[in-house]
Amino acid sequence: MMLIKIYRWLCGYLIIRVEGGSPERFINLCKFHAVTLWNMWVEDKTYYFCISIKDFKGINDIAFKSRTYPRIYVRCGLPFYIKRILVEKTLLPCFILFIFTLYLMTSFVWDISITGNLRHTREEIEEYLGECGVKRGVLSNKLNLNKTEESIRTKFKDIGWVSASLKGCNIHVKLLESDVVHNDSNDASYFSHITASCDGRVDSIITRKGIPLVKKGDTVKKGDILIKGISEIKDDSGNITARRPLFADGDLSIIANVDYKASFNLEYEKKIYTGKKQTDYILAWKNTRMELKNPLNKLESYKNYDIITENVCNGLISKIDRYEYDVIKCRYSENEALKKTENILNQYICDKNEENIKLINSDVKAKISDKECIASGTLTFKVLSMDRIPVTSEEWSVTKVYDGDGN
Repeated sequence: MMLIKIYRWLCGYLIIRVEGGSPERFINLCKFHAVTLWNMWVEDKTYYFCISIKDFKGINDIAFKSRTYPRIYVRCGLPFYIKRILVEKTLLPCFILFIFTLYLMTSFVWDISITGNLRHTREEIEEYLGECGVKRGVLSNKLNLNKTEESIRTKFKDIGWVSASLKGCNIHVKLLESDVVHNDSNDASYFSHITASCDGRVDSIITRKGIPLVKKGDTVKKGDILIKGISEIKDDSGNITARRPLFADGDLSIIANVDYKASFNLEYEKKIYTGKKQTDYILAWKNTRMELKNPLNKLESYKNYDIITENVCNGLISKIDRYEYDVIKCRYSENEALKKTENILNQYICDKNEENIKLINSDVKAKISDKECIASGTLTFKVLSMDRIPVTSEEWSVTKVYDGDGN
């Protein structure tokens, strides 16, 4: 709607009043002949309309048929304003002065906006821009903003990307500070990629730092890079001007199928303590140890025994108890074998949970033969922990830096 008003003002229009005859027939005939009327109002049976200059020239026939008398009430718009200035000599110099002042005012820089600065203050950036000739009050046609961008990147090593643009009388400077301060050593040994810790399928990926190289549903192998520990700095044309190593960060999960197999013999040996015990003492002083044996104890009569040592007197005297036991051969029943199989599997799953690996599905079956019990099948895990490999300097170095013109 506003654009229509501006267009009508630029082209010029007339406010007319229609008297006599049948104004209603005049309106209907204008509509029939596609003559646009707007802003209609009525005062004392006199109709007032807005009409374009072009349409006004073609309404004589309509006025004749409706027996009305359209008269120009007010002339509006730029053409009549210019004509008035040209006619009145006193307004012409004022108009020329106004145009010259407007042109002059728009030729200077009146404001500088800076965004993206976190480590550096606005005053620090503006002070350096002033040293480069970019400041309030300078002629905008004398500025070389491409050179200014390059100067800022050279001065501030931790600013990886700069965009300086002129919009009207304002200069907009956008900064992107890199995650690391660029130095001569370029040591990226601390920075790393996130890699797959197992074979499987990517279930989810959320990247906080770095470049994701996979998406949900992709099949990966152990060691594949999932999130690249590199940030790319691009100019307004999309060309890479710098790369920075970083510590890749993100949340990932991989669905992995693991072949599981565990077995044990059905026959096993079991300790049965006889209840017999022998007790001796050891006297210790600095680096000297002396065993105080009971001459009545006949150790050779114990075929199998366990030793339990107990501190009696602040480390000076230690008590040694020897417990005799016999070894008997036993065999697991079917229920005991299945229970042991279940315990072994649960312990395996618990160990995986400590490694941030969660069980999703288990398809394991046990088979009992004459001598052993074998459990085998497939376990499906959601792996939440990933591996890392360091970022090498060859990966993030830029062999060619593009200028602002894309060369």
